[in-house]
Amino acid sequence: MRHFLIRTTSIAAIATTIALPVWAQDAAVEAGTSAEIEASAETKAPPAIPEIIVTAQKRSEDVQDVPLSVTAVAGDLLEARAVDKVDDIGYLAPNLDIAALPRSSYIRIRGLGSGDNKGFEQSIGLFVDGIYYGRAEYLNDAMIDIERIEVLRGPQGTLFGKNTVAGALNITTRDPSTEWEVYGSALFGEYNQQRFEAAVNIPFWSDVAGLRIAAKDNQRDGYIYNRLLDRDEANLDKTYARAKLGLLGTETFELVVSVDYGSLKARGNGYQLSELGDDARLLYTAFDPNVETDLDDYETSLDYPGYTYRDTLGATATAKLDIAEHELAFIAGWSSYEFEVSDDVDFGPAPLLSFLYDDEFEQYSGEIRLTSPDGPFEYVAGLYYFFSDYDANTDFTMLPDFDALGTVTGLVLPAALQDILALAGPSFNGDNRHKDFMQETTHIAAYGQANLTLWEDLELIAGLRYTTEEKDHFQEQTFENGGIPFRLLTGDTDFAANASRDEDNWSPKFAVKYAFLEDAMAYVTYAKGFKAGGFNEMATSPDDMEFNEELSDTIEGGIKSTWFNRQLTLNLTYFYTNFENLQVAVWDGTGFVVTNAEEATTQGLELESMIVPVEGLFLSIAAGWIDATYDSFKNGPCLAGQGKGCDLSGDRLNQAPEFNGSVSALYEHDINTVNMLAFIGGDVYYQTEMFLTPDLDKADSQEAYTQVSARIGLRHPDNLWSFSVIGKNLLDETIKQESFDVPLFAGSHFAAVAPPRTFSARFAVEF
Repeated sequence: MRHFLIRTTSIAAIATTIALPVWAQDAAVEAGTSAEIEASAETKAPPAIPEIIVTAQKRSEDVQDVPLSVTAVAGDLLEARAVDKVDDIGYLAPNLDIAALPRSSYIRIRGLGSGDNKGFEQSIGLFVDGIYYGRAEYLNDAMIDIERIEVLRGPQGTLFGKNTVAGALNITTRDPSTEWEVYGSALFGEYNQQRFEAAVNIPFWSDVAGLRIAAKDNQRDGYIYNRLLDRDEANLDKTYARAKLGLLGTETFELVVSVDYGSLKARGNGYQLSELGDDARLLYTAFDPNVETDLDDYETSLDYPGYTYRDTLGATATAKLDIAEHELAFIAGWSSYEFEVSDDVDFGPAPLLSFLYDDEFEQYSGEIRLTSPDGPFEYVAGLYYFFSDYDANTDFTMLPDFDALGTVTGLVLPAALQDILALAGPSFNGDNRHKDFMQETTHIAAYGQANLTLWEDLELIAGLRYTTEEKDHFQEQTFENGGIPFRLLTGDTDFAANASRDEDNWSPKFAVKYAFLEDAMAYVTYAKGFKAGGFNEMATSPDDMEFNEELSDTIEGGIKSTWFNRQLTLNLTYFYTNFENLQVAVWDGTGFVVTNAEEATTQGLELESMIVPVEGLFLSIAAGWIDATYDSFKNGPCLAGQGKGCDLSGDRLNQAPEFNGSVSALYEHDINTVNMLAFIGGDVYYQTEMFLTPDLDKADSQEAYTQVSARIGLRHPDNLWSFSVIGKNLLDETIKQESFDVPLFAGSHFAAVAPPRTFSARFAVEF
C-alpha cells in the first residue's frame, strides 16, 4: 500500500511556522470514510490551524496547552524550504541564534549561550531522540530525516536536566514504521552545491518491525576566495547516515535501536580582515600589496592552509513498556567523535601564527523514566546518568619564519616583534605552545514533575531535580623553544596541574496554569537553573584554570490563545532571569578563557502568531525583545591594548540583540487542469545591532540587518513529487557570524561572514 509522508503529526508541527492547510485537509480526507469524503466535497470545512503536538513535558500535548515558551518546526517544512543546516531555525523562532560552523558551533536563547571553550558545555542543551549531546559540534549532524524540532526557551532543568539553564533544542527524527516509505531529493545551487538526500522504510517480520535508513550528502564550493593560496574557503563537504530498527507491532512494548555516522571536511573557515591598524597594515602589505578589509568582496589573504576534519559515530536504544497504564521508558546512548582543525590565526598573509587543534570526545548516557497516564493527576519521574571523556591536544605556533619578517623589503617590525628579536637574538626562528587537556565528567540526577488539575480550569505544576556532578581533569602546557614570544606577548607560562570538582544542586520548578477561556490560558512559572563549573581548556596559567558554577532564577508568564475556529493563534510571553556567576568565554588573543560575571539580568518578551485568513494562505509572525545587562562584572574583558580587568557592570551582554522578528507567508493554489498545486512563499527576518564579543568592541559588532528568503514551485496534490526554486539572503546582506581581535595587533579585527545571496533548485519524490 502506498504511504505518503504527510502524517497528521507532521502537518501539526508545520503549522507552528508556515503550515500547509491544504495538505492537512488532504490528510484528514484520506483518513475519513467514503461518506465523510462525499460530505466534505459538498460542504468544505473552513481553513484552520491543525493541532500542534509537542513533547516539551515528556508527554504528547497540544503546544497551546504547554505552560512554556516553545516553538516547533516540522521536518516537512525544512524539506520544503531546502534547509540543510540548523542555523536557519534561528530565523523561525523569537530570541534564538544558532550557528553550526565547521570550526565552532553555538546556540543562544534569550541572549544567553556559551563561547568556544571545550572545557565546558553549552548553556542550551542539545537533545536528539531523547539523548543529550555534550558538545555543540553535534549540531552539524542533526539535520537529517527530521520529524520535528522544538525550541524550548528558559530553564528546562526539571525534565531535560543537564545544562539547560537557558533552554533546550529538542530534535526528533523519524522512526521506523510498519509500512513502505521511500523518499528522495536532489538540490543544485550556486557555488556548485549538490545536495542529495534519501530515506527508505522497510517493514518486515509480519509487519511488526521496520527498518528505516536515511542518508544525506551535501557538497558546495567555498564562497570566500583566498588570493594568496588561490583557493576557495568556507566550503561544504558533509556526509551523514542513520539506520533505525524498530519493533513496533505490539500494544505494550516498543523498541527502537539506531546507529549513525557523520563526516565533515572543510577548507579553512574563510576568515577575513575587517579592520587593520597601522602596524598590521604595514606588515601585511609587504606580503600582499592588495590586503584589504572589505567584507563585502568575500575575499581573504591567508598564507596558512587551514582545514577542519571531523568524524562522528553513535548508537542509541529506546525501549518503552506499558505497565499498569503507565509507560516505563529506558533510553541509552553512546557517541564519539574525532575532531581536527588547523587555522591561520594571525588572519593575514604574514607567517606569524598558526593553530592546530586535535581532540577526541566520547559520551555514554542512560535514563529510566516513568510516565503516568493522562488524567487530573499526572506525573513524570526518572533517573539519569551521563559520562564523558574528553582529550584535547593543541599546538599554537608563533613566528615560524621570523627571519623573513625582519628582512622582507626592509620592513620595520612592530614594536612587540622587535622586543622578541632583541631578547631572543637573530638566531631565533619560532616557538610552539603545546597543550594537553584531559577531562572526565560524571553526572547523576533524579527528577520528578507532577501536574494536578483543579476544577478543570486550574492546573498546578511542581517539579524538582537533584544533580551531582564530578569533573576530574589534567592539563599541561609546555613550549618547544623556551616560550619567549608567548611570555612577552600573552603572559603564558609552562605549567602542569591536576584538579577535581564535585558539585550538587537542587533545581525546583513551580507553575500555575489557568484556562480563563475555552481556547485561551495563562500561566506563570518559576524555575531555578544550574550549570556546573569546570576547567579552562585554554588556560594560559594556573590563575585562570578554573571557573565556578552558574546559577539562575527565572520567572516567566504568558498567555496562549486560539481564536475564530482555529484560524488564529496568539501567544505572548514575558520572562525575567537573574544569573549568579554567569559563565563568559573571553577571547584573550590566542584562545577563549572562561571567567564568571558576578551577576547578570535578562528580561524580555516573545510573541508568536499564526493566521489562516483564507484557504491556501498561511501567515506567521514571531518577535522577540531582550534587555540583557551585567549587573556586576568587575573583572570583565577590556578592549585590546587597554590592559586586563575592566568593569563592565551596567553594560549590555554580547550577542543579545534588543529586538528580533520574522514574518513568513505561504500561498498554495490548486491548478485543476493539470492536477498540481502551485505555491509561493517568503520569509523576512530582522535583527537590531548586537555586540559579538564580551569586551563590547564596536568593531566586533553586527549592525542591524534584514534577511529575506523566498521560494516558488509546483507539487503533486498528494505530494508524490515537488519542484521548487529557492533564494536565500535575497538582499545580499553581509552578516558577521564571528568577529574578534587579531592577535599581536591592537586595533585590528577579523570576521567570518555568512554566505551571500544564493539560488538553488530542488526536486523531491515520495511514495
